[in-house]
Amino acid sequence: MSIPELPEPEFEVHQCVLMVRYEPSSAALVDGSGFDMDSKEGDVTVLDDECAAAPSGVSYTSRVVMTSETTFTEAGLITLGSPGDIVHFTTVFEGVLEASAREGTLQGSVIWRLTHGEGRYVGASGLVSSMFTFQPDIPASRELQIIRLFLPQQTHSTRGGLFHAKN
Repeated sequence: MSIPELPEPEFEVHQCVLMVRYEPSSAALVDGSGFDMDSKEGDVTVLDDECAAAPSGVSYTSRVVMTSETTFTEAGLITLGSPGDIVHFTTVFEGVLEASAREGTLQGSVIWRLTHGEGRYVGASGLVSSMFTFQPDIPASRELQIIRLFLPQQTHSTRGGLFHAKN
């Protein structure tokens, strides 16, 4: 096994790493095969020094499709600030949903690939790692995400204040 070769960059790329903590988010069951997630705004923390500020109003919506008793796929979008500033995602591999030590609570994790962005996030790529608990009787979820965004510096040098200007 070898490490993939890295292509030569066509332009400078900024990186931003965020941690987002979502309190109970709602889930609507869909046709017995999955559910639609609709998060409330999460608490955002910037985890690296390349980001100048955390976007306000981070939330997401997604469609979860159960592929077995304990695995699922997911696709949706994350709003990072203004309604037009979004990134689309899909699962890299199947996510896992299993029983936890707490009665009535499932635990899970999933990795999303950021496929493309809109608004300030045109050209965005990256990964999101998510760990969550899910209470099917309510149904509601609590979640912690680490978002690693890569954004090309093509049009705006600091993406509307998202990044520090480079000297």
